[in-house]
Amino acid sequence: MKDQALKPEDRLAILDLIAQYNWRTDTGDAAGVADLFTEDAVWDGEPGRFEGRQAIEEFNVEVHQSLVGSLHINGNHQFELNGDTVRHRCSSTFHVPTAEGVKTFLMTYVDVIVRDQGRWRFKERVNKFWDSENTPSDL
Repeated sequence: MKDQALKPEDRLAILDLIAQYNWRTDTGDAAGVADLFTEDAVWDGEPGRFEGRQAIEEFNVEVHQSLVGSLHINGNHQFELNGDTVRHRCSSTFHVPTAEGVKTFLMTYVDVIVRDQGRWRFKERVNKFWDSENTPSDL
């Protein structure tokens, strides 16, 4: 991916979108997470594919609220601009507290982010866990 003519203010707004996603997910704010997506957005990853803002919110209620106390940390952000659409990719560590201690998962997010009603929102968010069969080079 190339960083092509993405204005600094747009880059910062997209990084803020990603930070808001992490914070809202980690604190169990399902409605807040859903608001970061377009009405017809897709979230695809473990444990499935969810189409539309309402389905994304319901997924967050069922799954993420049971993970309150978890922590997402993203880095290695890459951007590719095409009009009002940005393809974004980043690596992520996901820390989940358990009775045995904190489990850490390595992931990659691949996003399509669009201008929607004057702000940046996720149109598509694909989450891939890294393991012996799925590594960053596969994405």
